[in-house]
Amino acid sequence: MNKKKQEKKERNKLDKEWKQQIKLRDVGCVICGVSERANCHHIISRNIKELRHDVMNGILLCPSHHKWGTFSAHKNGLWFTNWLIEHRNEQYVYLSKFIQKFK
Repeated sequence: MNKKKQEKKERNKLDKEWKQQIKLRDVGCVICGVSERANCHHIISRNIKELRHDVMNGILLCPSHHKWGTFSAHKNGLWFTNWLIEHRNEQYVYLSKFIQKFK
């Protein structure tokens, strides 16, 4: 197997483990409690390699609060950030400290 395929296989394995950890911790959407079709959301883009598999960078959201609703992490970042500060401050502080390193 070539190096790129091996790296992708390992990344996919880690992605799956990350999702399992988020689902075990949060059970249902952390905002409304809905568990059907709940999605694991990266608070900071998964393109930031250092945080991609960090469970503190994940949160479980129903489809409405993840992508589709007016008040969703993808459509209303300011609302979601404020929600995170109020309800998941430990995660917000942790991620904020990480981001400060890159300024």
